[in-house]
Amino acid sequence: MGHHHRHSPGEGRPGQGPATLRALRIAFSLTSVFLVIEFLGGLYTGSLALIADSGHMLVDAAALGLSLFAIWCAGRPATASKTYGYHRAEILAALLNGVTLVVVSTIQLEERSLEHEEMGSCHSVVR
Repeated sequence: MGHHHRHSPGEGRPGQGPATLRALRIAFSLTSVFLVIEFLGGLYTGSLALIADSGHMLVDAAALGLSLFAIWCAGRPATASKTYGYHRAEILAALLNGVTLVVVSTIQLEERSLEHEEMGSCHSVVR
């Protein structure tokens, strides 16, 4: 049996009201602005550390942007063929964020492991 009345976005779902969405937008905006400033500052000063950190902030901004997109998708109304609506977008976005974290962590761990092998270090990678 169908669910025939419409809820407003975030209604009845903890952590998804207008204040949360506003906070997410602010976080995305601030992260994006600092990303650009940090990248340009790194180029101007020739600082590889600033450029590398702006790459980290790019991943953060992408995750926040993906979350905003998923919330927008989930706010779309249900249709006859999609009776659950588009709420699966939030689940898929969370899965993509999680997979991205695992991939980036694995790459970082592998790079760190290779650095220790090149230096001939016998110290553990994880301290």
